[in-house]
Amino acid sequence: MYYALIVATSLAVLGPGALAPVDPMLFDEVELTRIRHGYGLDELAGPGVVKVAVEDCAYLGYRGVLVVEGEGVYPAYVIDCQQEKHTPLSELGLLCDMDRPELAHGEGLLILWRR
Repeated sequence: MYYALIVATSLAVLGPGALAPVDPMLFDEVELTRIRHGYGLDELAGPGVVKVAVEDCAYLGYRGVLVVEGEGVYPAYVIDCQQEKHTPLSELGLLCDMDRPELAHGEGLLILWRR
């Protein structure tokens, strides 16, 4: 029961929304800077993991899966979030920025959990 409560309170489903591509090297730098300076991350995403930036900074450091319509399911890691001064991603119809150009402009869902 206790374990189910922990899982239920740390699980989030975001989307649906469009996927916006960024230069993968940019997210590599963001990830390293956040780890180096203690800005919400303490580990690298790892090989094959899609690095994403979401609207809500509360999800920084969450892991999960990116479900892309017609493409498949990919492991994901939230390495960045949106600054308040920008138009919210959701108002633009976007789910997240992500570092996989081949998935660009697809539609997806993010299922996230805190480790």
